[in-house]
Amino acid sequence: MKLQVVKEGNGWVFNEINVFVSRTNIPGNDIKAGKEICHYLPPFPAMGTGYHRFVFLLFKQERPIDFSEDVRPTPCHSLKMRTFSTFDFYRKHEDSMTPAGLAFFQCQWDSSVTWVFHQLLSKKRSVGECCTGLLRGRAVPRTSRTPSVNELLLGSG
Repeated sequence: MKLQVVKEGNGWVFNEINVFVSRTNIPGNDIKAGKEICHYLPPFPAMGTGYHRFVFLLFKQERPIDFSEDVRPTPCHSLKMRTFSTFDFYRKHEDSMTPAGLAFFQCQWDSSVTWVFHQLLSKKRSVGECCTGLLRGRAVPRTSRTPSVNELLLGSG
């Protein structure tokens, strides 16, 4: 998996993310009736890398949009295929949808991550087991600051 790591202040920013779940063209409030772009994969923060932030973005659309080129196969356990640029996705569809909400949570490695790597991703070791030093021993601290929409969508403050 290709990750572009950019140092920003005392933390690290990953410019590419992996899609965890995505549904589109949801009629009204019937989420199950929406089209799934990529099936759910539990978060898998690497061991020793501190807290990871996971962001949920909600986009409002007035009419159905053709997302066929964004659909991943089901199930999709390939990290390369799950790599996704929210910025590029939004720019491609910005005339048809509007950011309407966001939420985020933080989590860190626990024993369930090993199961995700071994069983779902078919990796012999988790990233934390085989790539120690990715962040050069600097764990990401937990934060209480909520990032702005501009920071999340455009990468700026």
